[in-house]
Amino acid sequence: MESAGAKRANASLLSAVPIGDLRTIICGYYSVTGEVLLRWTALSAAEEKLVSQNNLESKTVSHTIRVDPRSSPVNLDLGSLRPEQHVGNDVVDVCLRLMEEQVRNYAAEYKDCRVGPQPRIGVMCCAFVISQEIARKISVPETYWLGWCAARNSVHNVFCLDLIMCPLHCSPDGYPLYALGVINCRKHCIDVYQMFGRSAPERVYNYTLHVFERVASFMREQAVVYSPHTENDEAWAVKLHLPDVLMWQAISDKNEGGVCLFMYAYRLALGLDPNFAPEDLPGCRLIMARDLLRLAELDTLLLPFPSQ
Repeated sequence: MESAGAKRANASLLSAVPIGDLRTIICGYYSVTGEVLLRWTALSAAEEKLVSQNNLESKTVSHTIRVDPRSSPVNLDLGSLRPEQHVGNDVVDVCLRLMEEQVRNYAAEYKDCRVGPQPRIGVMCCAFVISQEIARKISVPETYWLGWCAARNSVHNVFCLDLIMCPLHCSPDGYPLYALGVINCRKHCIDVYQMFGRSAPERVYNYTLHVFERVASFMREQAVVYSPHTENDEAWAVKLHLPDVLMWQAISDKNEGGVCLFMYAYRLALGLDPNFAPEDLPGCRLIMARDLLRLAELDTLLLPFPSQ
């Protein structure tokens, strides 16, 4: 015969456990890290086949995404995502906005799990660093860019975020320049990942430094308004990071400047070390193409974060 203690034990095993409690128990043992997210967001075989079957040369994507608070959506030409093609500002801008949305969806979906060093991110677009607000050519009653970024991410102001991705693409004196400024709202500094090597003209370095020093000054002024409880007396530091020789060669030989910029932002958004190898860039082109093709199918910002 079964003892009374055994009966009680078996009854407890058969009783239903609320799904919320079960989720809490499971998540207490597992941590979602940046490396795990990187695997989840990698191209599946089916997705790689989908991208390869599309004729990107003649493919355009209509979308409803606004990358500038005062601009209208545009049609994207996916031909620039073919191997060794120059990737334009509009493609980089939209891919960054999709990444911002995906990371936000991830945070909502896995909020009960212990998460690794996952930053809260926001993104600007290439036009931000050369906007009139940054150049101080006009005075505006409200900071459109920062307020818009905060509203998208449901925070009181952008200083509630950890990192703000700030891309730059221009051609000072005809020299193609790609750089990603990563505004660290916690440390009050800007890390600038440049896509040009040590052989670039000195004026290119000076121009990049000048642009992001203006951004740093702008952010310091806004911190006084939006985050007055923090220390705002010290100037925001700007640190330039150059690619190594192999990365620079890959960027210059195969027009990988825009892809490399996105890859830096992509890894930082997942809480990973931003450094990667040149052989990762072709796969990054495919990821960008996949996300834009998915956008073409859904025509919405509400994209689910890729599942496990």
